[in-house]
Amino acid sequence: MSFLKINICCLVVVIIPLLPGCRIGPKYVRPEIVVDSNWNLPGDSTINQTRPDLKAWWKLLDDDVLNSLIDRAARKNLGLREAHARIMAARASKRIAVGQRFPDIDMSSDVTRQRTSAASGVEATVDSYTPGATASWEIDFWGKISKTIESASADVEASIESYNNVLIVLYADISRNYINVRTLQDRIRYTLSNIESQRRSVELTKAKRQVELIPELDVQQAELNLGQTEASIPSLQIQLNEAIHRLGILLGEFPTTLRKELLSSMKNIQLPDTLAIGIPMDLLRQRPDIRLAERELAAQTGRIGIARADLYPSFLLSGTLGFSSTVGSLSETFDSTNRVWSIGVPVTWNLFDGGRVRGTVELERARTERLLATYQRTVLEGYEEVENALVRYHEWNKRRQSLERAANAALKAVQFVTQLYDEGLVDFQNVLDAQRTLFRLQDDLAQSKGDIAFSFVQLYRSLGGGWEPATDTPDN
Repeated sequence: MSFLKINICCLVVVIIPLLPGCRIGPKYVRPEIVVDSNWNLPGDSTINQTRPDLKAWWKLLDDDVLNSLIDRAARKNLGLREAHARIMAARASKRIAVGQRFPDIDMSSDVTRQRTSAASGVEATVDSYTPGATASWEIDFWGKISKTIESASADVEASIESYNNVLIVLYADISRNYINVRTLQDRIRYTLSNIESQRRSVELTKAKRQVELIPELDVQQAELNLGQTEASIPSLQIQLNEAIHRLGILLGEFPTTLRKELLSSMKNIQLPDTLAIGIPMDLLRQRPDIRLAERELAAQTGRIGIARADLYPSFLLSGTLGFSSTVGSLSETFDSTNRVWSIGVPVTWNLFDGGRVRGTVELERARTERLLATYQRTVLEGYEEVENALVRYHEWNKRRQSLERAANAALKAVQFVTQLYDEGLVDFQNVLDAQRTLFRLQDDLAQSKGDIAFSFVQLYRSLGGGWEPATDTPDN
């Protein structure tokens, strides 16, 4: 027996130093991405490449209501709770993987009382006691367990990046819907103002018709113009209520929870005078979806080594230690003469499986190649989103400036042509044309202001704004 113990000890002493050199599977290296040093700024002096404060970018709008909505959503949004649960699941999976490094030790005990019959020749009652323990430990000779832990660690980090991605999308969605609410309120305000102006025109034409200064056609055209403008209100109200309902859901509330709060006030979205966006290289560090794709690639790379380990034999240290006796008392069971034990090194090796293991290895390699392409595509699409947002912000701003000039001119034109019509110097068609133009331009202006604010949100969302990589990690 001592000879067996010596050989087992020698085997362990020889194997353990070899473990680090027997790792199989590719070593993960983060892919290098070459990016431009500067953004393609569209000649806009309001945009610069200084390092921005992205963690709370929405505060640049200086809107207390929006700040409050985002604070509440961070605490109660159900999508964040789902993402946090996925982090907990990934961490539990990692703990399971780490547990494979340690031996399994099972305790067992069996107490039996047995009576033999007189027909067997001896009538007796026998008590037997067999307490003991079994232990087994898989030797990580090929690094399969190490690769499993490595892959599980990357999965945990990927789940955290997924949480952060949910976070920045949530903040952008709240901001967009809030801007939509204020934009629709602005459009409704312009519409109501035009309705009031057109009602006065209806009253004016009716008064002129009563004294037969104008034909009935002018009255009907005035009514037609008023009816068309009034018909736009229900559509705007539908959109306004849907935006409010969406905000309620994003805050983890019932859809109508925010109606009173948001409808009791009207605010104009005030954009900052300048925008800081940083440099392109910052995007790789800041955007959670890029970081997520990279971590998923790292986790998948580790699975190649896990699959390859099944091509080679596995080694297990196993042993038992216990006592077995049929003595009269339990205390006597633990006498050294009743001790039983065993120790061994089982080796298993699947020599033929019809190519299933090699097929699994190829499958994991193919999945790794796919995720590499996914990572590279995610990077490129991230840069595309930023460049598109920069162009939109610049061009929408130019459009707003033009619409402001046009709307101001249209308002003066309506006032002037209405006065001329009242004096009988122009026909009613001039009034209709001026009123319709004013309504269209004011509605376009309100939408244009919203479009600029939307592009502002999209720009900071595409930059990965809403969290800070150095500090923001969901709690355990």
